Amino acid sequence: MSRSTEEIIKDHVRYMTSDVENWLGLLAEDVVFEFPFGQSVGAATVNGRQAAGDAVRGFLGLFEHLDLSLITVYRLRDDSEAFAEFEGSGRVRSNGNEYRQKYLAYIRCDGGKIVHIKEYFDPHAVKSALALS
Repeated sequence: MSRSTEEIIKDHVRYMTSDVENWLGLLAEDVVFEFPFGQSVGAATVNGRQAAGDAVRGFLGLFEHLDLSLITVYRLRDDSEAFAEFEGSGRVRSNGNEYRQKYLAYIRCDGGKIVHIKEYFDPHAVKSALALS
């Protein structure tokens, strides 16, 4: 029996910052990971599991720690899609600044794997924490 999209999303939030290898196992080989508000902070759309892993590892490397916690999953009529609301907090490695973020992600699954993530976040919170102009 395949896992529900909601179960996969819970693991997505649980593992993305705590166990990247386990998180990568949730992704389809050809996953698309989009950041619609990310251009101003250097986050670009990535295609493929390997590129998603590289992007997440690079982002995590900026922090002493980054913790995510799931707020809720909004299920849609199509059981393969949902929105996840979650928040993150951590400390920036280079300057000690606190990082706090709220996220909303559209996630679509197929065959028990995540095939598409469109993650919305506040780029101003990133710029402030990283002390970017």
